Amino acid sequence: MNKVIWGFLVSTVLFSTVSAAVDVKIGGEYRLRFENREPTNFNQAGPTDRFVLQRTRLNFDGKFENGAGFFTEIQDSRTWGNETSTVTQMSFIDLHQAYFTFGKDIKWKLGRQELVYGKQKLLGALGWSNVSRAFDAVKTTLPIFDRELDIFYTKVSENATTTVQSDNIDLAGIYFKGDGLEPYLFNKNELNLQSNRTTLGARYFNEWLGGKFDLEGMYQTGGIAAKSIAAYAADFSFAYPVMPGSQIILGYSFASGDDNVADNTVKTFDQLYPTNHGKYGQADVAGFQNLQMLKVEWQQNVFEKNQLTVGYFVLNKAEANDAVYATTGAVHAANAGSTDTSIGSELAINYQTQMDEMINLNTGLSFFTPGKALNGTATQTWSYVQTSFKF
Repeated sequence: MNKVIWGFLVSTVLFSTVSAAVDVKIGGEYRLRFENREPTNFNQAGPTDRFVLQRTRLNFDGKFENGAGFFTEIQDSRTWGNETSTVTQMSFIDLHQAYFTFGKDIKWKLGRQELVYGKQKLLGALGWSNVSRAFDAVKTTLPIFDRELDIFYTKVSENATTTVQSDNIDLAGIYFKGDGLEPYLFNKNELNLQSNRTTLGARYFNEWLGGKFDLEGMYQTGGIAAKSIAAYAADFSFAYPVMPGSQIILGYSFASGDDNVADNTVKTFDQLYPTNHGKYGQADVAGFQNLQMLKVEWQQNVFEKNQLTVGYFVLNKAEANDAVYATTGAVHAANAGSTDTSIGSELAINYQTQMDEMINLNTGLSFFTPGKALNGTATQTWSYVQTSFKF
């Protein structure tokens, strides 16, 4: 552990003791996951990728008598065997979160923090990742109509010198957390790309015909250099109970692509900073850009605190002339450059077991058959087993 983190931990403990904090709670998590993917490139003789991921977290949650508080979370993220030998010491430890809170009616949160909104289509903590996502941000929460309005600003990336500005990204947003209706506005400014993109959206969810529906629409405007931005996306799901302990979920997702990259309008939707895992298939082949997806899932509670989910996903490009994009937002490594719109289809199976309040076991298996928009024709098998312990 480096000296900065040791110093921060010691200062946190001493500060909370001297300041007579009402309560300091210590918590944490240990998570271990094995993954296997083969073939990785959809070719019959392609390579296999097997690895074990380990994530360890330790956090301190402090509350003071005046209502202020702090939260500090240390994280060690590693892949088994990353060290070059058994006597090598590599640093995988960092501050995942470290923020200070204060205020009663108007609440403030300052520092490194997770930003999670709605279904995490655009902003999420990416908890599936072994590192996860956190932002250096300032956020204020205002009470409005017995609900809450969040206003935030975050410096996503700062890589500047006196002569060159590169990778300089700012993100600001407004999100109203209502009862069934959640409108929002996000603005992403990338100095190096001369890009300013504003996302206007709203999520509406309620009960309907004995089930529950969730509808979200998004529109993006702004400009990139001399080009204007006109992109849009939508997401819909409907969950209907078919018998005690089970339900069927129908879903459709759409994110626009660019039909003509030579014109003066950028139409490819930017997914911003989402949590994509499981939303467009369990194998995470495609992200929420130039995408059309249809899904049907069946969820069944098995015994107590056990759930089986079986899903089928059909993925296509929204625009034939645009690329297939990975969950990271980059062009997929297997993008064929073809005008064929079929990305592929996936059968996914997941089983979750809540062994007790602290221990969870999760396992999954999926079969992804690529379409002609990807290079390769071999069905990719992806599986994992994950256990987590939280205290």
